[in-house]
Amino acid sequence: MPLISVEQLSSGVVHLRLSIGRGNPLTPEALEELESALRALHSSPPRALVISSADPKIFSGGFALPVIATWEREALSGFFSSFLRSIQLLLRFPAPTICAVSGHAIAGGFILSLATDLRCVSQGRLKLGLSETQLGVSVPAGTLELLAARTSEQTALRMGLQALLIGPEEALRVGYAD
Repeated sequence: MPLISVEQLSSGVVHLRLSIGRGNPLTPEALEELESALRALHSSPPRALVISSADPKIFSGGFALPVIATWEREALSGFFSSFLRSIQLLLRFPAPTICAVSGHAIAGGFILSLATDLRCVSQGRLKLGLSETQLGVSVPAGTLELLAARTSEQTALRMGLQALLIGPEEALRVGYAD
């Protein structure tokens, strides 16, 4: 079963769905499939691209830390380069991109959602944000710039430096959600 499913809808819209497993962790295999799907769609763009999760409780909990935690620098560099290639493909996508966030979007999952043009967020008790500083890892400057472009510089600083997780109402108020 694919980790990333791609469905062509009759309207000309393509629905890309994360089906990676519990928590939708961004694994090396999932990122490879995501990048491959995005490259194929770039060559023959749909009318629009919608990204969602097969699990309504979580969009993505971010990077598969149990998988990558023991990797050496070279392997980690390749992993993060793969993630960044997918982010760049989304940012440069030749059609509108929409992220349907029905559940938690944390860390790398939150960054993935930031790369889309629009983000529709479900109501309820879900958490959105960057938790990296809770792990003692600084949020990359590019991520803060992207978050600031979607919200404001002050919101990006607060969320990035404090590992602040927000809910749907706050996400709409600060401009993350559309």
